[in-house]
Amino acid sequence: METLKTIWDKIQKYKDDDNEEQEYTWKPEKCTEYTVPVFSLPSTDAPGSKAKLNSQLSKVLAFIDLNKQRRYSDCCTIMPIPTTNKRLISICGNHRQVSRLIQFMITIGLIEVESNNYSFNHRKDSDNYCKTYRYYVENEEKVKDYCQEHSVNMFHWKNRREKGMGTLLDTCKITSFEPSEVRFSSELHLLKPDNYSVKQFEDYLEDVLYINYPQLDHYQKVADEINEEYYKEYPDLQIRFKPNIKWNKGNKSVKSIGIRATNQLVGAKKEYDPEYQGMYRSEVLEKYKLNLRKDVRSSVPRVTSLLNFGYWVSEDVDFYEIIFNELEREEKRRGTLLDTCKFDEIRHIIKDLHMSGYFDTENMLSKNTFWKMHHDGNYDEVISVMESFKDAVEKAEGGVLYSNEVFYHESCIYLDVLKHLLDDGFFVWEVYDEWFARQEGWTQEEYEQYVTDLVEDIANNYILEIE
Repeated sequence: METLKTIWDKIQKYKDDDNEEQEYTWKPEKCTEYTVPVFSLPSTDAPGSKAKLNSQLSKVLAFIDLNKQRRYSDCCTIMPIPTTNKRLISICGNHRQVSRLIQFMITIGLIEVESNNYSFNHRKDSDNYCKTYRYYVENEEKVKDYCQEHSVNMFHWKNRREKGMGTLLDTCKITSFEPSEVRFSSELHLLKPDNYSVKQFEDYLEDVLYINYPQLDHYQKVADEINEEYYKEYPDLQIRFKPNIKWNKGNKSVKSIGIRATNQLVGAKKEYDPEYQGMYRSEVLEKYKLNLRKDVRSSVPRVTSLLNFGYWVSEDVDFYEIIFNELEREEKRRGTLLDTCKFDEIRHIIKDLHMSGYFDTENMLSKNTFWKMHHDGNYDEVISVMESFKDAVEKAEGGVLYSNEVFYHESCIYLDVLKHLLDDGFFVWEVYDEWFARQEGWTQEEYEQYVTDLVEDIANNYILEIE
């Protein structure tokens, strides 16, 4: 008979982490034998060409700034430049414009193609392959010299976009859905009107998000203030907090809108992997001399409970034990047995399966679980166990689950925490629900208690402001 433990055991048997989502990260490769290409800018004789060149160069300066801590200063650097990198998209506008920027940098001699066969983040599906390029620091200096001589300023990307499509919001009524349906969620079906371009529709949706989430504008400003005041010289640590809109195939409708505060290094791996080519967490900690650490225990359940009950549950409370108790009650009600394991023996399983139980719809939870088991089991029994598990998750966390909207609220709370820590003199690297830091005179125990209390205070204030 299938139980939560037998299901988990079969998932582990077939587990393959190659498809895990990770933020883009990479390590530079040194190249000491090379010929620097000729630095050459296009002619500016034609009307409007000077302004166009300056616009392109302002984005090149932003690219240079983004990579200034990772490129070598005394030789050529080999680096990947994926067009899907969200920071580059923030600079350029979209994937196509990133490709155009890359081509322009090749044309002027800042970079050259090295290879077509780089797979970043240890992901082997073809969408995550990108070219590597040779980056010439010698021509970087020539770009900066030209820009200084001709008063070309670096493009500064912002999390907060200027609102004010206004005319579309005021005059174009979309009948296929109500504005209230535009939410941070992975369960959307927002049809694009035929007379809207993809960009127009995305701009419209973002303007509606500012209405539906009044705090979004404020917290994007917080992220921008952090980047300007504390991370100006540390582009890898700069916070990106912008909506991520996902389309169904064919770009006829939007299926998901998500948002989460991230930076270039959140994908740094914890454990060694011979095929991984990015930075490891230990390398980041060593680079920035970070000796203090605090993470929020079971962050998603805790934030969900905050939204449902209106107060922050102490980290002394183990949500996975609450889920276990609810699951036992649910299994007894159904007349089935959980298994003979005690909570301490099964806690890691509940923790591991929690995100599936939280984010998968009821219809998809059993199908996805059975697929991860490679169909090795009794499907009807898997349905029964996973339905009980999802019910237990819902009841333990307050009765309502929030899809990926939970990451919006989590990010807002933790951006306030990050800002307070930085203002208090800590140097901090935030990784989702975790703050690595340094400051003279602080012990790990003092720091951990300080952040624990800070999170609770900020979370309780946050829920009062949004209610």
